[in-house]
Parts: sequence; structure tokens; C-alpha cells
Amino acid sequence: MRFTFIFLLFISISSCGKLTEIAGKDENITIIGRVNSQTENPIFAHAGVQIKFNFKGETLAIGLSDITDGLPEHLNLYNVYINDSLIQVIQITGLKKWYKINYQFKNQIVEVVVFKRTEAMCAGGIFEGLKINEGAEISKAKLKSKKIEWIGDSFTAGYGNLVSNLAPPNGNPSTGFHAENEDNSKAWGAIASKKLDAEYMCTVFSGRGVYRNYDNSEEGTLPKMYNLVSPDVPGVKWNFSQYQPDLVVVNLGQNDFGPETYGDVIMTDSLRYTTAFLELLEMVKNNNPNAKILITIGGGLSDYYPQGFKRLSRSRSWKKTISKTFNNRYPNSCITFEISTNQPPYGEDWHPTVKSHERMAKEAVIVIKKYMNW
Repeated sequence: MRFTFIFLLFISISSCGKLTEIAGKDENITIIGRVNSQTENPIFAHAGVQIKFNFKGETLAIGLSDITDGLPEHLNLYNVYINDSLIQVIQITGLKKWYKINYQFKNQIVEVVVFKRTEAMCAGGIFEGLKINEGAEISKAKLKSKKIEWIGDSFTAGYGNLVSNLAPPNGNPSTGFHAENEDNSKAWGAIASKKLDAEYMCTVFSGRGVYRNYDNSEEGTLPKMYNLVSPDVPGVKWNFSQYQPDLVVVNLGQNDFGPETYGDVIMTDSLRYTTAFLELLEMVKNNNPNAKILITIGGGLSDYYPQGFKRLSRSRSWKKTISKTFNNRYPNSCITFEISTNQPPYGEDWHPTVKSHERMAKEAVIVIKKYMNW
């Protein structure tokens, strides 16, 4: 009996060790999001990129690696979902390439989704493929008929949303950024898309604006990266035919007001803001001709800080003018929608918590259902 048990254990271990490698470009694997498929393995950068496939087998390992300079917060984290349930979080480490999925598959067909929860400022990602047990099968996952793209900054990225800090004097939300505390799957765009049963894609980058960024720089604003696969790789253009959304939500323009909070205030230029925003909408329309556009107002701006600046009111006025001007060019192609101002408790650096993102998503779903007749 003892010999038989040892023999069977040996056979089991041996069979688990025989793995078949599947290329990252396999036709049965779908990657949703901006991805460079011209390289040996698919490369991507933005948060919300999803690797989807069906799996029938017993052993599965995901091949992932980072494009990073190795600084502490320059790393990626991924959520792994099996049949829409979160099973595992993968944090990429420099010396590791294959990550075994800890799940009892039982040789039954399941849908697997690997979701990049960290944004491009953390690290680029490389999908190295899959390793599966001999005899296992992968097939295409079924995709949803509706599609949304979300364009934005840290609020749409999910910056620091996994923590909750009280406002001073009882707490200190000025924590700095930590990659492990950002989860784009729990940001309002991803939440709303799921509630609307729509495919989700986002093009976001914390700190970036329309004509200038939070730090008053003008390099790498969202309009300047919109045509790219990866924000800081200018030579690789995104092929818009790979994802044609029904709706594009533009949650942008808060960071342009950032320099107004400096000691030496640098006021936001309304003409440059309006011109750059209209140019971005033009690019969105040209590349997604059948998509409707939803322009958001508010969220991170208020009329009470900095005192007397009325940043929310100014932003509201400018965006309503932008919407009217754009609709004159392209009738009935966009509307505005105002989000409630973010309130405590706060995520990292005064950003929304998951609970706040859920509130924002609820507000958005009501508007989108009516606007899109969904």
C-alpha cells in the first residue's frame, strides 16, 4: 500500500510537471486595451488592460514581466479573475516570469481574466504567454456587445483608492503614491462599465492634463499621448480599429488647475484649455466616428479650495462652452455630466476611496443609461 501511494504520488508530480507553453499572441487569447502586438510578446502600459480566455484543464501559469527602472513603486500588479471572481493578485517581481494560478480548475471550462490594476507611470507590462498542463485547452472568451473607453487622470486610474484616510486633524491623506494601493478594477469607470454590462478600456495617466499637467509641465498631456499605445513611446501608434467604443467618457482637465494651488499661483488659461480640449474631442471623433462622448465636470474640483478661485464654476462654464461648440460641429455627439465633489474619507493624496468610486459609478450609470438608451 505504501509503495502504491508513493508511486501514484510520483506519477501525479511528474504529470503536473509536463506543461505546454502557449504564445502570448495565440488567436484564442484576447487582449483588451492598448497593446503593441508587433513585438515578439504583447507589450502594454495602461491600467485596465485585460487578458481574456477560456481554460479547460488543471494547471495554469501566466507569463508576465515588467518594463521598469526598478524604483520602489515602479511595478505592476494584476488581478486574476475566474468566472468573474477575484482569485489571486499577482505582484510582478524582477526575477520571476511565470505565476501559477492557485485554483482547483477540475478540468472544467472557466473564463480567466488577468486585469492590469496599476497605471502606466508604474511600469509597462509584457505578456509572455501561458503554461498549461498537457491535454488542457484554451478557447476565446465571449466578449460583450457594448464598449466604453474612459479617458482621464488619477481619478479614473484609481490612484490610492484601496486606502481610506480621515481629513486633518484626525488623519493625513498626503501619503504619497504606493502601487499596491491602486486598483483600476475598483475605479469608477471599471465599476460603471461592469454595471452596464459593457467592455471596459481606459486611457489614463495620473497628473496629466489637457494643455498642461499638475506640475505645470506641458509634455505628455493626454492629447499628446492619445494616439500612442504607451504614453512615453512616441514611435508606436495605437490602431483604433482594434477597439471601437460606443461611448467615450472624457474625465479630464482637473490637473490643468493644479498650478493654481502653488505658493506662486499660475492661473489656468481658459483659451488654451478650451482649444486643447476641443482638439482632443476632435481626435476622439475622428478615430471613433460612431461613438458618443460624455464630458465630465467636477469630481476633484470645488469652489471652496483654493478660497475665492471658484475652480469648479470656471471649469463647468468652460466645459459647457466646449460641449456646445463641439455639438455645433458634430450635432448631438456629446453631453456634459457633473460628478459630486470628492468628500472625506480620502484615498492616497486626497483621491477617492473605493466607496467614493462606487458613488461616482452609480451617478454615471444613471446618466449613461439615459444617454445611450441602455
